[in-house]
Amino acid sequence: MKIEFFVKNFECNPQIKNKIEGKINKLARFSERILRVRVELVFKPQFKGEKNFKVEIKLEVPGNDLYAASYGKNLLLALDEVLKKIKHQLLAYKEKLIERRK
Repeated sequence: MKIEFFVKNFECNPQIKNKIEGKINKLARFSERILRVRVELVFKPQFKGEKNFKVEIKLEVPGNDLYAASYGKNLLLALDEVLKKIKHQLLAYKEKLIERRK
């Protein structure tokens, strides 16, 4: 599984990237069919203290890609929220594959 990072409007230090990679690598437990992960981290200064950070995750899997986005006051809160969303989609994708096999 290849992870690509795209960061806009701020500098993301290696510690945060490593933490994000660790959380994303846990998604591999739910499906071994993940080909690539695109993580987009955006800081929006115009929101002045309200949900300044946007995190988008796109999972490339065979068939339709999975996508989720979330906003938060801090980067890690937004990341946790988007991981919940993408995990739910990934589990639904896995169930769909299992149903097709029956």
